[in-house]
Amino acid sequence: MREINKKFLLTISTFIILNVILLSFWGYLYVKMKEKGDYIFNTKKEIVIIENNLNNIKLLEDFLGDITKEKEIIDAVFLESDRDEKIINFIQYLESLAEVANVSLELSGDVPKFDLKIKGELENIIKFTKFLDNMNYWISYDKANLQRIENGADVRVLWQADLNIVVKSYLSKNENN
Repeated sequence: MREINKKFLLTISTFIILNVILLSFWGYLYVKMKEKGDYIFNTKKEIVIIENNLNNIKLLEDFLGDITKEKEIIDAVFLESDRDEKIINFIQYLESLAEVANVSLELSGDVPKFDLKIKGELENIIKFTKFLDNMNYWISYDKANLQRIENGADVRVLWQADLNIVVKSYLSKNENN
């Protein structure tokens, strides 16, 4: 009977020792799996944060690209960008309007203020001022004066208009499109 008890105790002891070893192994695996799970969770979280940052960067780049286009348009509107070329185009445009309206034009002044002396028949002077009002450039009037002038022996009645204008923008509507 003692031998049976010894065998029984040996079997139970072996069983308990194996269970402890097995439980220790499972515990070890659980801890390692938890560590790996936490690592994977944190890595996924970092990936989501990085993807969000990349999306934000892309949106910001798109936004800045749009702003750059708008900035170029705005820069073109004001006097500082390509100023000399725009002034020359503006003066040539005024001269072509005077030619179409059949009036003589004398231009003087400093940028952005110009003094215009327009001579011709009253109808043509009115036509020229309408052209000025409807032209593509943004201007404002500081002063306008209209007077009849002596024409000597010529039968036509001539008038002179003195206009002081301020050019706000040298960008024509055609350049904006």
